[in-house]
Amino acid sequence: MPLGAAKAALLGAAGSAGGGATMELISEFVAGGYPGVSGDISFTLIPQTYRTLRVVMANGKRAAAATTLGMTFNGDSTTGNYSNSQFYNTGSNTTFGTGSAYDSFTPANDGPTAAGSCFWMADIMNYADASVGTAAQIHYGFAQNGTGATGIIALGYNQTSAVTSLTLVSPAGANYYFFQPTVVALFGIGST
Repeated sequence: MPLGAAKAALLGAAGSAGGGATMELISEFVAGGYPGVSGDISFTLIPQTYRTLRVVMANGKRAAAATTLGMTFNGDSTTGNYSNSQFYNTGSNTTFGTGSAYDSFTPANDGPTAAGSCFWMADIMNYADASVGTAAQIHYGFAQNGTGATGIIALGYNQTSAVTSLTLVSPAGANYYFFQPTVVALFGIGST
């Protein structure tokens, strides 16, 4: 799905869910050619003018499988500052799990790979107001070599300041670099 069509679909969802809320593109990452140039995708200087942030990965592809995809806020990778619960299905297996690290969600082999494509979307609520805490809900779908996975994740972040940057974290090394046609967009929904 072209980004324009995806944006139009998401705008409709944001508008109906938020009682007329608007959604604006803040920033976008478009991967280069194979093997890519980075395993991490960062968005910095996030404006504090929205109620919710939405991160959307369309056609996510990396060079290797058997790895997870994580998300950090404000450059913080401290394990104890994150918690998550996830429910996902891979093939005929359905699993519920919990974790306490920023990168312990999405099951192994279900991140974006060269052999398949991944859709990944996270809504980050209350990101500009540390007094109420930050929570994210993540939805993803993945297809690889005739199999796939779908999942939902609730992520909590224990913070003392507003979220001003976020990074999608992939393991180090060229095997995990993102490449074409990966597109990741950051949207702001509603106003504070």
